[in-house]
Amino acid sequence: MTSRLRAAASVAVLAVIGSGVAGVAYADSGSTKQPASASVASSIGARRHPILRRMLHGEFVLRARKGTVTVDLQQGRITSVTPTALTVRSIDGVTDDYVLTSATAIRSHGKALTAAQLATGDHVWVVALDHGGTLTARSIRGVRGASGAG
Repeated sequence: MTSRLRAAASVAVLAVIGSGVAGVAYADSGSTKQPASASVASSIGARRHPILRRMLHGEFVLRARKGTVTVDLQQGRITSVTPTALTVRSIDGVTDDYVLTSATAIRSHGKALTAAQLATGDHVWVVALDHGGTLTARSIRGVRGASGAG
């Protein structure tokens, strides 16, 4: 792959991912309205974009109305889950802990789930906001595996 093609592919990936997390950042900026791009499952578009299926984890800093918002993304298996916390491990060994709140949206195949329906071993996509080192899960999508949710 030429460096020009690699650069174009990188920009395209960042644009697609950025549009997905922009809704999360916008929602956290104090607005009561969320744009259509806030639907992380469709905006991330992992089914349509093979390179996104291969993404394991990352972090983005986005401009918001009141400064900046740090968004954390991770794809992996649940290693621990309680009603208020989730631990996810990517295949490269990176493990992160997430706080679950009543605002955490959990969905699988278009159906809403609860934290109680998550199980160790489930494969998930997590979109979280970093608040001074504490990762608060805003969205958990694509739940499939051990719990039979997907």
